[in-house]
Amino acid sequence: MGYFSNGTEGYEYQAKYCDRCKNWRDTKKAGGPGCPIIGLHMQWNYEQFKDPVKKEALDHFIPEGKPLGNRRCLMFFDKAEVKVAKNQLGLTFPEVPRA
Repeated sequence: MGYFSNGTEGYEYQAKYCDRCKNWRDTKKAGGPGCPIIGLHMQWNYEQFKDPVKKEALDHFIPEGKPLGNRRCLMFFDKAEVKVAKNQLGLTFPEVPRA
């Protein structure tokens, strides 16, 4: 359900996925590290229980794991795997301008 019961759980998820994700941005101009997905989770974490639209949005990007926890974000692209694909297959991915 994309819910983090406390800060430690959120930081563990970030270390497992976000810090390794191609979509993760760590720039001061952007207001600090993050991406829109984890930003919404931090902002709407408790609000999702009162607002079904917010809950559905959070559930979509970070689905609930069974029996507990959160599964991998749908926007997750492992930096290492992207690098291997680019080198082995000659693929190019457009670079997102960094703020």
